Amino acid sequence: MPQFGFYLKHYVMQNEFGQFRLFICIELSEKVKQSIAAFQAPLQKIPANIAWTPLVNSHLTLKFLGNTEKTKVEQIRSALLRIAAEANESKILFDKTGVFPGFRKPRVLWLGCSQTPKELTGLATKIDEHLSGLGFQPEKRVFQPHLTLGRVRAGDVRQVIEKMQQAQPPKISVPVKLITLMRSRLAPSGAVYTPLTQIAVHSETVGE
Repeated sequence: MPQFGFYLKHYVMQNEFGQFRLFICIELSEKVKQSIAAFQAPLQKIPANIAWTPLVNSHLTLKFLGNTEKTKVEQIRSALLRIAAEANESKILFDKTGVFPGFRKPRVLWLGCSQTPKELTGLATKIDEHLSGLGFQPEKRVFQPHLTLGRVRAGDVRQVIEKMQQAQPPKISVPVKLITLMRSRLAPSGAVYTPLTQIAVHSETVGE
């Protein structure tokens, strides 16, 4: 288990130096989270060194921003308002499983989709374009929406992957109606997520 000093170091870095660790995402309903948990459950019974995503932290990432100056939060919010006003609501169906970067050396286990709605791809592209003007690096990889099931820490996880591939993946429909700017804080119990603002797609802000 990491030492207390590790968390203290990150706490000081993200507060004394005026930084937040941020990402932009689509939050999931409790019903969707329960479906993910039901699919995770039999996989978690297999002995393997995997950090399974806690139910409370499940989300669909649109863009990871990393450590960000607090002074940029309002600029990001303004950019998201402009993007959301031009976007359209959509739905995405998660219906398959996979791993990153590949099956030879898997690091991330996920639920993905056979088809990505053009509205969602366009939304991710717009976010990338607008935030590059604020100093954030554009994504080098093609946007591939996924819900993270777990992250491989070390060791052999072939049994888990075989079980995952043999299982019938749940068909999970996620509406894309709200964009959330999320803060992530490191704690001894794991990452703690706090929404900084939520913006309705093709509408006005609905939260701070």
